[in-house]
Amino acid sequence: MPDSASATAASPAAVFDRLVHGVGDRRWDELPGLYAEQTHVVHPQDPLRSPPLLTRAALRAHFAGGAAVLGELRFQPAAIKIHETDDPEVVIGEFEYRGVVPVTGEPFAIPNIFVIRVRDGQIVESRDYADDVEIARILGTLDQLAAAVSQRAVSQRAGANGRQIGGTPAAAGGGWLERARQRYEDAAFGDDVGALAAADQELDAIEAGLALARGRIMHARFLTGGEPDDAALAHFERAAARYAKLGNDRGEAEALFWVATFYQTVRGDHDAARPLLDRSEKLAAAAGDPLTLSYVARHIGFADESAGDLDRARQRLAESLRLRRELGFQRGVAAALLALAEFTGRHGDPSEARALLAEAAQTATASGARGIQRRIEQLGG
Repeated sequence: MPDSASATAASPAAVFDRLVHGVGDRRWDELPGLYAEQTHVVHPQDPLRSPPLLTRAALRAHFAGGAAVLGELRFQPAAIKIHETDDPEVVIGEFEYRGVVPVTGEPFAIPNIFVIRVRDGQIVESRDYADDVEIARILGTLDQLAAAVSQRAVSQRAGANGRQIGGTPAAAGGGWLERARQRYEDAAFGDDVGALAAADQELDAIEAGLALARGRIMHARFLTGGEPDDAALAHFERAAARYAKLGNDRGEAEALFWVATFYQTVRGDHDAARPLLDRSEKLAAAAGDPLTLSYVARHIGFADESAGDLDRARQRLAESLRLRRELGFQRGVAAALLALAEFTGRHGDPSEARALLAEAAQTATASGARGIQRRIEQLGG
C-alpha cells in the first residue's frame, strides 16, 4: 500500500483498487494511509447506524479490528467495475467480495458499491454500501446482529422515556434482557403469570446455547494443548438437560455428542461415551441434522475400533466422510480423510492409507485447516 507521498499521484480508480485489494489481503496497517487526515466515511446500510469515521486515526482503529471480526474468513474482490463520473474526484466502484465459509466450505459473494471522492491521491469522502446482513450470516453472527439491533431500539426507547434498566443503559443486555424485564413487570405488576413461563423458556434456550458454546471453547483449549477441565463436561451436560427440557432434539443431540466426546478424548472412556453417541445419533436423525450426524458417526467409529469391531468402525468413518462431502464442509472432510487414513494405516493397506493422507493434505491446504496439516506433517504425509 502506498505512503502519503506516492499516494498523491494516484487516480481515484487506482486508490479504489488499492483499497478493495488491501482489505482482501488484510493489509490493515497500510489501509489508513489511503485516507486523508480529515475524511468522512459512512456505511449507509449498517443496521446499527454506526457514526461516520471522520479521521485517519478513526480509520486506523476501524481497520485494526478487522482480523478479530473476520477471524479465519478469507475473501478477495471480484467482478470489479469502476464507473467514472462528471466530477473528476469521484468514482463509483461496484464489486463483490468472494470466498468460502471456513466451517462449511460454502462459496459466497458479498455485493458492494463504494462511492469515493479522492483528492491529492487520498480518500476525503466515501459512502460504502455493503450487505451487512449477508456478512453476518457468513460470519455466523446473525443472532448477535439481531440482538444488537434490538438493543439499539430498546436504548432509543429508554432514552426517549428517560429510563434505564438495572442502573445501566438498556443496551447492556440485548433484546432478551429487555423481554425478561418486561415479563417480570407483567407478572409482578400485571398479575400475568403466563409471562413467567415464556420467560423461563427463552432463558432456558439462552442458557443452553451459552453452556454449549462455553464447553466447546474450553474443549478447543484442551485440543490445542491446554489442560483438561471437567467444567467443560458440566457445561455440556447442562446444555443437554436444558435442551431436553425444551424438547429441542437438535440442540440435545449436539450437546450429548459433546458429552460423549469429552468422555472419549479427555478420559479415554469409550464405554461411557457409546450410549450417549447412540442417543445423539437418534435425535440428530430425527431433527435432520447431518452435521452432527457426521461428528457422531466419526466418534462411533472410534468407539467401534476400540471395541475391536473393525469393519463397523471403517463403515462409520467412511459415513462421516460421506456426510461431510455432501455438506461441503471441507475442513471436516480433511479431518475425516485423516481419520480414515490413520485407521487404514493401522488395519489395512498402507498404499491406500498414503493415498488418503495425500488427499487429506490437499484438502487441508485448500481449506486452511492448519491443525490437520500439522498432524499430517507429523505423520510424515
